[in-house]
Amino acid sequence: LESSAFFTSLFMLILIDLSSLNYTKLDELTLALVRAYGVFIQAMNRFRSAMQLQDFSRKNAEIDGVRGMLFTALADYSNPHLLEETCAAGQLRRLECAWAIEQAIVVTYQVQSEVSAVSDRLYNLQDKICKDALTVINRCESHDELDFLFPEIIRIKNHDLAVLDSWQNHVDWMRSLPSSELKFLSSADFNNPDTHYSPINLAEPPEQLVYESLTKKSHFYSLRDQLLFIFEPELRREYEFYMSEQAGITGYKTLVTSNLQQASDLTVGNLYYYFKVRDESKDELELACEPELQPTKAAPTNFVAESSTNSNLQQKIFKKLQNIIAENLAVDSSTITLSTDFNKDLGGDSLDLVEVVMAIEEEFDIEIPDEAAEKITTIQQAVDYISRKVAV
Repeated sequence: LESSAFFTSLFMLILIDLSSLNYTKLDELTLALVRAYGVFIQAMNRFRSAMQLQDFSRKNAEIDGVRGMLFTALADYSNPHLLEETCAAGQLRRLECAWAIEQAIVVTYQVQSEVSAVSDRLYNLQDKICKDALTVINRCESHDELDFLFPEIIRIKNHDLAVLDSWQNHVDWMRSLPSSELKFLSSADFNNPDTHYSPINLAEPPEQLVYESLTKKSHFYSLRDQLLFIFEPELRREYEFYMSEQAGITGYKTLVTSNLQQASDLTVGNLYYYFKVRDESKDELELACEPELQPTKAAPTNFVAESSTNSNLQQKIFKKLQNIIAENLAVDSSTITLSTDFNKDLGGDSLDLVEVVMAIEEEFDIEIPDEAAEKITTIQQAVDYISRKVAV
């Protein structure tokens, strides 16, 4: 077992997080965690010694004792009342400690060739991690918490759960073997004293890079929901159903269920809150969505006031469009010209283009009916249309 150093790091992070609690609560939690940590370290040391024993009965008895100590440590880390006042990030760190102890318990069963127990506990642990992750995500209430939770939970999903799933598959394969082969495996020595471990990669983890990219295209609630989609796919299906209903009402013909099912979590999360805002401010939107041929003679917007000529206005619109399209379609803004065709040159699918239209509506504070959007195929047409809308 090489989990002691990892466990120690998590333990110290939890103690730092506890400093935000009142002293009475802090004393109680600190004592419980220090006690649990001490028991865990003792259990690991005892386990290493037990694995050196040659007498089979003594070895098994020692491993049974180790497992009992690990269950004692786990009880403190799994106590739902101990850290009820802890923030979401602190909650996740505590749970990661509990998961590490759970894995150590699984190992004690595995070295005793209790394959059924190993399989059962691995299955339950994977299910527990998913449920715990949902609890933590739902407790996230700030950008600061999300900055930590998003890349960490993505790592748990892509790495930790993948490792446990591989472990589970290996154990299930062992369960399918005849007893003669199992006996051979249990007697074989797979320890390699010359094993070399890869050095720790100190480069910025890929999950962090993904998160930094997503934050430029999304917002807090959408990002949090994208985490929920990972562990609760039914929530995404509910969002897709809601959006398909709203799209039918507002005239976005491309947002049918079949298209939404192929969209990324980012797209679904963003579109959901776009329609949610529209739905909650329906009365205001009805006033803003008067027929295009009947414009009101309102005072010029700030955007128009800053423009001395129609040429200057279109130039400003074009620059803003370049930035919007580059951000939403991941293309180089310098390649976007007035003659650029949305479909032929930019390669965006129908959902990508819907997001571009929504971003344009938000940037210029205008409404673009679906019928009008379908007729706009080039950047020049988009500039002309927007300049007419903002100039009324």
